[in-house]
Amino acid sequence: MNNKKVISQENLIHNFNVCQKAFSNLCVMVKANGYGHGAKVIVRALKSKASFFGVATAKEAIELRKAFSDINILVVGKATRFDFLIKNNISFAVDSLNEIKIAEQIAIKHTNIAKIHIKINTGMNRLGTKSLNEFLSMLNYCNTSKNIILEGVFTHVFDADCNTSHFYEQMQEFYCYVKHINNPNVIIHIGGSFVLKHKVPSFVNMVRVGYFVYGYGKKGLKPVMTVCSRVIKVTNCKAGEFVGYGKTKLKHNSKIAVVGMGYADGLMRRLSNEYFVNINGRLCKIVGNICMDMFMVDVSNASVRVGDKVIVLDNAEQMAKTANTSAYEILTAFNLLR
Repeated sequence: MNNKKVISQENLIHNFNVCQKAFSNLCVMVKANGYGHGAKVIVRALKSKASFFGVATAKEAIELRKAFSDINILVVGKATRFDFLIKNNISFAVDSLNEIKIAEQIAIKHTNIAKIHIKINTGMNRLGTKSLNEFLSMLNYCNTSKNIILEGVFTHVFDADCNTSHFYEQMQEFYCYVKHINNPNVIIHIGGSFVLKHKVPSFVNMVRVGYFVYGYGKKGLKPVMTVCSRVIKVTNCKAGEFVGYGKTKLKHNSKIAVVGMGYADGLMRRLSNEYFVNINGRLCKIVGNICMDMFMVDVSNASVRVGDKVIVLDNAEQMAKTANTSAYEILTAFNLLR
């Protein structure tokens, strides 16, 4: 059906440079296949610029390591496959002393080193320890182990994009933990992108960024991904006829174009009868309910032929507003497109 994602490397590098002006040492998040953009494409463009690339799962880390032998990869989610991660020099998060002990035993078995990052729960209540005593036990254990390297300690900020942000409260809580670290080589990092809108504390030496790198959330950034399809049929319809599933009735005689993309390709069904796509420079409204692999558009006021390019997405925030969701969900919905 000629559906594809077009990635602007120029915009990607521009966005990274904007982020790096705010904070020099960055971990670029490429989980969920690079927020739907294609993780390998993003890594290839930024591998000489970013300090780390962050993923959510061991599976994502495995795919990246197969493609890139010379990048720093960090699993920030609940890691599994410790054996693979350790053997392939992949860093991973832990949030309990028990996980550190398990990682150590696997590292000993393989005569290797486990690079760990301890996650602190400073208020999001997702992952991370929120026991200072446990954290101190974890620190002490790392200091005495020959097979564990405490590479980093980190937390996640849950509302840095809000006007009434709890950012500085979280940073105060985070400092209660990291002030006990005596090793200057330990990476102290926070995320996500919106922390760059605040004054990052001096004890932090890396910031994890995702949303900003992909072109959203801050003035001066440029969307990296465009999603395109093609017109596959044009039909003249009369007033009173129906279009698509669900009995959408035409009020006027209309020229209807069929586009070869649907909700199976990532175009959310909730955009039906609401969203506009760009065909030959004209905004044309979707008519009828979006189908699994097609949707229909009113092109009565446009010159459209079979084969014409359709720009389905060029700004995820605009689409998200119509769909009443977040741009994150919009971007990752197109994950399977190439």
